[in-house]
Amino acid sequence: MLLEPVVLSPEFCRAATERNANFALAIDEWERDINARPDMRFRDYALRDVARARAHLTEDPRRETRLARCRCVRCEYESRLAGAAVSSRPCALCAAMVGSGSTSVDVLCLPCAQEHELCAHCAGDIQGRRERTDYPAAAVAD
Repeated sequence: MLLEPVVLSPEFCRAATERNANFALAIDEWERDINARPDMRFRDYALRDVARARAHLTEDPRRETRLARCRCVRCEYESRLAGAAVSSRPCALCAAMVGSGSTSVDVLCLPCAQEHELCAHCAGDIQGRRERTDYPAAAVAD
């Protein structure tokens, strides 16, 4: 399945970096939501997942692998649902095809992500630097 290309802009990258920088806040909100519902059916499993997410955020146990794959902490460790269909989309910078075994396809190819120090999946800064201003923008095709 061919997915629509992502239009990459500095604003897109900044928004992804901001979401990633707020990952700890998202985990806290997730835990508050679980604790607000004591009758939740799978509450213990959900709290275990919160603890695991918090540990991944602070310990980053797969750091070397994560950086080699050009993933930010959030994209490496956060669970996501995707369709079970082999999918691809053009890289948002060079238009090379990026493939995946699911519908959760990276935004950037690995060489572009490495060159610009961006997360291949979300295009946020790979180190989570909120002060960064030199994000790339895709050339606009006619």
